[in-house]
Amino acid sequence: MRLSNRPTVEAELRQEGIRVVPRQECALEGCRDHTRERKPYCTEHLEHQPYVLSLLSRIGGRREEEERVRRAGARGVDPDGINARDILVVLRVAGGRTAESLACALQIDLELMEAYFLALERRGLIFLGGSERGSTVAYVVEQLQGQLKPEHERGTGGSRASRLAHVGRDHEGLGQSADVRLLA
Repeated sequence: MRLSNRPTVEAELRQEGIRVVPRQECALEGCRDHTRERKPYCTEHLEHQPYVLSLLSRIGGRREEEERVRRAGARGVDPDGINARDILVVLRVAGGRTAESLACALQIDLELMEAYFLALERRGLIFLGGSERGSTVAYVVEQLQGQLKPEHERGTGGSRASRLAHVGRDHEGLGQSADVRLLA
């Protein structure tokens, strides 16, 4: 029962053409807090939102993957795993990157990054080269394929070193200036 004839704040807002959205209670059983912006949960229970649950699951999966790689080294790397996919995405977008740069960007321990590099190289997904400063640099193989010359044009043997020896400075698509050479 209203005590005055004065219109409510909601009614005043409606008269001014402002849409009023009714407040919604948190969907968590027993919680009476109101939500914001039509979200199903209040700020105290955000961890129940589907998007947040998927993020937490991804973080948990990443931790499990890193622990497996920490125990088994390159043999523990899943080329379809979270970190391997992230590494390949960064290399495709940004071009060749050092292990240190990728480890920092993706927040992966350097030792683990080196295991990922070895595993992805063994599977033929990346090529490992070296920078002028001696750092390991990874490139996505599919980006280098257009730059590799057939052996008969180079006049060299069929060794791995000779297949890649011509990849040099400032090639388009590598993403940075680097002196690429085979790492033993």
